[in-house]
Amino acid sequence: MAVDDQAVGGGFLGNLPPNVRIGVLIGAAVLVVGLLAFLFMRGNGEEKDDGFRTIYRNLPMAEAGNAKDYLETEYRIPVKLADNGTSVRVPKDKAEDALVKLAQKNMPGSGVVGYEIFDKQSFISTDFEKRVALQRARDGHLSRLVGRFEGIKDARVNIVVPEASLFSEEQLPTTASVLLEFDGAGGFKPEYVQAITHLIASATPGLKPGNVTVVDNAGQVLAEGQEGLYGEDSGKKLNKQLQEQLRIKRQMEQQLENKVILMLEQVLGPGKVKATAEVVPNFDRVQTRARKHEPVVMKDANGQDVLTKVAERTVGETSATTPSGSTQGSAGSDGNRPGGTPASGAPVNPEIKQDTTNRTNSQVSYNYNNIEELLSKQSGEILRKSISVQFELPVVAEGEEAAEGGPPPITREDVEEMVKKAVNYDETAKDQIYVRQVKFDTTVYDKLKAEMEKAREKTPMWVFILIGLGGLVIGAGIGGALLGKKKAAAAEQFAAGVPQYAAIPGAPPPGMPGMPGLPGAEGVPGLPAAPGMPPMPAQQAQEVSRAPIMPPTPDNPFGFLQGVTPQTVAQLLSTERLPTLVAVLAQLDPGQAEDVINLLNPEIQNEVRSRLSQNPVLPPMTQKMVSQSLKKRLAAMSSGVS
Repeated sequence: MAVDDQAVGGGFLGNLPPNVRIGVLIGAAVLVVGLLAFLFMRGNGEEKDDGFRTIYRNLPMAEAGNAKDYLETEYRIPVKLADNGTSVRVPKDKAEDALVKLAQKNMPGSGVVGYEIFDKQSFISTDFEKRVALQRARDGHLSRLVGRFEGIKDARVNIVVPEASLFSEEQLPTTASVLLEFDGAGGFKPEYVQAITHLIASATPGLKPGNVTVVDNAGQVLAEGQEGLYGEDSGKKLNKQLQEQLRIKRQMEQQLENKVILMLEQVLGPGKVKATAEVVPNFDRVQTRARKHEPVVMKDANGQDVLTKVAERTVGETSATTPSGSTQGSAGSDGNRPGGTPASGAPVNPEIKQDTTNRTNSQVSYNYNNIEELLSKQSGEILRKSISVQFELPVVAEGEEAAEGGPPPITREDVEEMVKKAVNYDETAKDQIYVRQVKFDTTVYDKLKAEMEKAREKTPMWVFILIGLGGLVIGAGIGGALLGKKKAAAAEQFAAGVPQYAAIPGAPPPGMPGMPGLPGAEGVPGLPAAPGMPPMPAQQAQEVSRAPIMPPTPDNPFGFLQGVTPQTVAQLLSTERLPTLVAVLAQLDPGQAEDVINLLNPEIQNEVRSRLSQNPVLPPMTQKMVSQSLKKRLAAMSSGVS
């Protein structure tokens, strides 16, 4: 008998609701169109396979032409120029050979030559030609070095060495100019400019970094190099100095602002603090010279500090005098001479005393250390600073108190104290701190955040839709292929009248007279019994075949088989695969399932019982498909009996 599509569960799309089926078809069409468009665009972007391969791209036209002439003339290699004469293409089988040949001749070059210019020297060249060649070699070599910096596509360096003049009062300095062409991908950093100037100055005798001018191909001056050409301009020097001081001042302010913001955000939360700092730096350079004389102190035996003596000198002097009129006698030198004796015979007054003077002079020299200090005070000291802080406290309900055991709520005074400690507040230096609690306006931020979240939500949705459509298309293709094979096998089995597992042994082929559509004995509308079991009357079989189909429940989609005889169930399951057969039996009453197993081929009965003990379960979609197929076939059998 013929088997329709629904007899074996229908197709994948046939079991879907109409609206879902239409969505799957539309999604499959969109996916196919997108895939074709992607392949088409990719095919247009790729080079056509004409047997040639591109070995160089984005070359100057002159270099590409030189490479083409060299390969065709010297080695007979065909060359094609592409991309408006900037790409070189050669046959695929000769690409490696062409690359090697060009590399041996340093081709294609960048239009500059280095010291390889002296590889072929001429014996008749003049001194001027040699100096020009040396100049070209130096410029080309430095151009190659500069061109190796990240973000630089091309570079040209020109060194100017002035000639010495006997009549010149002042020799002009050596200068250099650099022209840079940046790469479109970026990568060049501002600090590379200083590195380039020092690199060129170090490779050229007599060249200072301040005499190197660096410009780019857009006309922007990156480094001015006229420091020693016309003398140092005081105005330009002052301008550079002011710019450097402003940069240092702003850097100091940013450090204070970042310190306060990072500290308070840990307490109040991100975005809840704004700080603005202003400093007054002192860029004066001061040198102080001081000389000190400190005595050398040592400890004596008693532990007392005593000065160290270098030399000590003591001088003693004693003198005696006699008052005038203390002697009687004639005047004379002997009587008037100090310490002299009066004239002989002159009486001496014993009551008169002589004056005696003792004088001692001591001189001590101590050891001293001579200390000389030179203090240089660097510029950049902060004389005074002021900082303004705006913060937003967390919202606290009225009357709410701090949790038991937790820290107290943050107040304005706490924030001000933390700021003072963080910036090293000095009241004597007249530092100023202003702290204010505010409510930040986050309207723009909230709007941008909402738009970003909305865009973030939309993007994954499209991604998931595309992935889902692709999965549906792939699943539909695989499911259709599998169901097609299953439908063909089932049709062959039904046409041949041979069940897959010979569920009812001994049944004659369907070509013999019997129950329409069912194998059976001639003239007997019932089913033959299995070996060892009594045959079933025909009338009972007809009544069972007409048993009403019970609607399946959500938990048991095969509940409609509960009232069907084991012989009919065995016949229904005869064309199903063994896993499906076991899964259907697992949903039946144990007694009914055992009766059905007894009707199966004895060779598979033990295997069915073994798998049945594992309580197998089919996927929901497979259960639905198998249930629909069994219901339709059971209805067809019932209508055929009647």
